[in-house]
Amino acid sequence: MNKILEELKNNNYSVNSIIKLNSNLIITSNNKKYLLIKKEEFSKEIRNYLKSINCNYYLPWIDTLTNYEVLEYYDSDNNLKELILSLSDIHYNSLITNNYTEEELKSIYEEKVKEIDEVMTYTLKLQDYIEELYYTRNDYYQTIINISKVYNILRTSRYYLDKWYSLNDTSYREVLLIGNTSLSNFIHNQKNYFIDFKNSKRGNITGDIISFYKSNYYDEIYSLFTLYNSKINLTEKELYLFLSSICLVPKISFSNDLNSNLKVIKDYYDYIDRTMSFVLEKDKEYQKTNKEIFKQENNDIKLSSDENKN
Repeated sequence: MNKILEELKNNNYSVNSIIKLNSNLIITSNNKKYLLIKKEEFSKEIRNYLKSINCNYYLPWIDTLTNYEVLEYYDSDNNLKELILSLSDIHYNSLITNNYTEEELKSIYEEKVKEIDEVMTYTLKLQDYIEELYYTRNDYYQTIINISKVYNILRTSRYYLDKWYSLNDTSYREVLLIGNTSLSNFIHNQKNYFIDFKNSKRGNITGDIISFYKSNYYDEIYSLFTLYNSKINLTEKELYLFLSSICLVPKISFSNDLNSNLKVIKDYYDYIDRTMSFVLEKDKEYQKTNKEIFKQENNDIKLSSDENKN
């Protein structure tokens, strides 16, 4: 830290304060804030690409130090709506259609089936273990009384995964994925900025919205997802993959701290309850849309038939 402070001083930064932000540093100098981001985590390539597609959601570059790049930094009001709008804009402007090979598609499907099966098997063994205990401590008790919810959401994950795979469509929409869609990596001030792009890469469009859901399922997620969908509109196949992915819950993990375990279990089942409600609502909405489309198509057929009669 002393070496950084010395280098900053030699570069005419009068440092009033310095705090950590993940692996980065925020300094205050002459009433302005700057972000020091490690050089290995600073991607000029991503920044140049964002500029080329008119998505300038990156902090302005100021200076270069030995081990860090210096960027302007601003306080944020933690606005999830602005985050989702910025994310959808990047996805929309970076979107291309690509294709998996049949082998790649099968491999993705089999890997996700394996993940679901592993959590299912682990949960079954956990249930057997708890039920065989002579004395059931409180965290295990809270787990076992709701354990059917775990099986239910995992079956739901497999259901949508099978629907995704059964479409037998190798095409997918590829975008620039931010990789970290949490509020800790986003600034809403006079403009919108993502802080770093160390996890950014091109990939299936559902990647970011899946991680966004898992980080923010408790914050008006339905309206936020609807807002994203209004800008870019997930296809039927993408929706199936998204629903399957958010239903793939991790294994329940325990520590030696009872109170910590109770909180983990509470949050775990809260996620399941909220996600199942979300999935049922989205499925109902999708079915309604399909019926309306089918009805309109039938009307068009009738009108066409009537015209042919004349």
